[in-house]
Amino acid sequence: MAEALTELARHTSSLIWCGFAFFAFWLLRDPLVHRLGEMTGLKAVGFELSFVATRLAAAAVDASRTNTVVTSTLQKRQVQVTRGDRERVLRRAERCRPVLEGKRVLWIDDSVTNNRKEHELPEGLGLKVEQVQSNAAAEQALGKDGGGYDLILSDIARPDSPRAGLDFLDQYRLRGSEQTVPFILYIAALDERRPVPAGAFGLTNRPDALLHLVIDALERTD
Repeated sequence: MAEALTELARHTSSLIWCGFAFFAFWLLRDPLVHRLGEMTGLKAVGFELSFVATRLAAAAVDASRTNTVVTSTLQKRQVQVTRGDRERVLRRAERCRPVLEGKRVLWIDDSVTNNRKEHELPEGLGLKVEQVQSNAAAEQALGKDGGGYDLILSDIARPDSPRAGLDFLDQYRLRGSEQTVPFILYIAALDERRPVPAGAFGLTNRPDALLHLVIDALERTD
């Protein structure tokens, strides 16, 4: 009897550990699979786009819950990113992969954790993304020669200033056309009547539109 109980306990312990391992893998499957692809050089379009599709869907869900469009009447509506929207941008990303592969992106955003899914999207398309959290850090990354970046992404409002991203955009424009690259603003709350700020390539709060803008910008500079 004692031997049977010991054997049962051993098998039960193994099953518990197997269950825990499976649960951990399920939670971390996307970053693990993506990292495995980077380590092993698996850069097949289908493999990478499956990762992008997963992160885009997750970002769209987050956007529909948290991002709002503020009107003059202070009414708010949720951002809607449909399956069709996601499929269109993924098909385009597949066609444009040669243009995107290896391009360098500087992303300025103090809310790295909140926008983690969006930050992973350009990397899934083959871009190399460097993230900084302040204008000062961005200026240091750019250096005197622009840092070799092909694109800049930025938020606008930060705790120290509601227009920090716009201030940096104005400062960046002073470098002159030979040292500047496309500048895209990705924000949480968007007034649809608001024009794209002077000097910016685009402005959006939608993850699918963000990918379209990235592709637009890099296609024109390729």
